[in-house]
Amino acid sequence: MSPDVYNSYMAVDLNKLKSNFEKIRARVGSGVEVIPILKGNAYGLGGVGLAKFYAGTLGSKMIGVAHVREAAELREAGISCELLVLGGAPFNNIPAAVDYSIQTTAFEREYVDLLDREAEKQGKIAEIQIKINTGLNRIGVKPGEELTNFVRYIKTKTHIKVRGAFTHFAASHIEDHSLTLGQFELFKQAIGEIKACGVELDYIHACNGCAAVWFSEAYGTAVRPGNLLFGYDNNEKPKNALGVEPAVTWRCFVTQLRTLQPGESIGYNRYFIAKEPIRVATISVGFGDGYYRPMLMGGGFALVNGKRCRFLATSMDQTWLEIDGVTNAALNNEVTLLGKDGDDELTVYDWRKFCGESIVFLSSIISNRVERVFLS
Repeated sequence: MSPDVYNSYMAVDLNKLKSNFEKIRARVGSGVEVIPILKGNAYGLGGVGLAKFYAGTLGSKMIGVAHVREAAELREAGISCELLVLGGAPFNNIPAAVDYSIQTTAFEREYVDLLDREAEKQGKIAEIQIKINTGLNRIGVKPGEELTNFVRYIKTKTHIKVRGAFTHFAASHIEDHSLTLGQFELFKQAIGEIKACGVELDYIHACNGCAAVWFSEAYGTAVRPGNLLFGYDNNEKPKNALGVEPAVTWRCFVTQLRTLQPGESIGYNRYFIAKEPIRVATISVGFGDGYYRPMLMGGGFALVNGKRCRFLATSMDQTWLEIDGVTNAALNNEVTLLGKDGDDELTVYDWRKFCGESIVFLSSIISNRVERVFLS
């Protein structure tokens, strides 16, 4: 299928991504690796394309993802840099992790046992990083006796190599940093305990994008930005201290224009009923494309010729906009769902305001039928 055949497209500005990456790298310093986190298809923006950009053009040594499947897809696409799976891996993932030389996260003995056996079977050394649970309580090993015993157990395995250790902050974006500071103290304790067991670590990392902006004491050997790379700094204060720029737009097209008369309706079950004459545009996107349905049904906006137009109703593949006040609206006009049009701009923060959901959620549900276009 030709890449030009699509009903909507997301454009990623690689020059802005490069600028954002360089701003982060300048903040953390040359001795700290910047590990791009491209989980969930790079938060819905196209994981393979962006992995090639970061590993190839920008020279990233490591890329982080959430699942072994995601890492395997990058390997099959020719990505040769180190790959780290941040989440827990179901046991059926172990053969692929070893085969594709993917670093996985370890925190349970049974997983370590199975990984060691598979590595021996394949004649390889499986590389792992230890996840430290400092308070998020999602996955990980707690500092203290639990961690010390776990590290000693790993050392009995002949086909496993520990490459690093990391933790994840639960609330590094909020103005009150007390929880994050407490987590970091536990992480420092854990690193000391690992080293006391005779294990050297190539990678020590705790900072996500928000913490990378302000928490220099916690940089370790690497930081792990995700949304910050794409121009979204979620810190409450200071706001966008690095000056990163949004690098993503999402656009679709007008497929029909009509005037709805009083009493006429649009949408299933007559979702919207006109009380007065109203100009309506049908556009080529719906919730099947991953645009969040409650936002479409509950008062969000799109931009047509630089004007904000409210959503009236939606279906799986098509949506209706009120276009009263839009001059020169025409068939095939581009409609901006995310990004700038004229003097106005819709951002992910507008999305969050419309529906109260996190920007990570709203971007990661965008479906694969939305074309990803990389602009350089």
